[in-house]
Amino acid sequence: MSRTGANLLVVDDEPAIARSLSLLFTRRGHRVIVAPGGNAALEVMAQTHVDCVVLDYRLPDIRGDALYAYMAARQPDLSGKALFLTGDIVPDVRDALERTGCHVIAKPFELAHLMAIVEQVLEAGQKADSA
Repeated sequence: MSRTGANLLVVDDEPAIARSLSLLFTRRGHRVIVAPGGNAALEVMAQTHVDCVVLDYRLPDIRGDALYAYMAARQPDLSGKALFLTGDIVPDVRDALERTGCHVIAKPFELAHLMAIVEQVLEAGQKADSA
């Protein structure tokens, strides 16, 4: 069973992608906050507990893996609860993202596949929270 009502943070500097993801997650019953870059995402994190982060690897102000490391350090229960979106799957990027232990989804992606991964991450987090 999927967890609804989660706080999702979408970090992407492409407005069309951010809007599409926000609409998708909202329709599934989640609360969505969109941040166009790393600094905006950190401002959100300072004010709001986040259950899952969907973020682009290439952001205008910071790489996604560095942002995730900072976020997980600030909110330890976020560890492993991120999904990276990237169109840049070269060996160095793939290695950097694999070190995070999070899911990586290549652009372009299917919305149904992305939603299934988000639900899997949220369910895993819910089980860990109740253990």
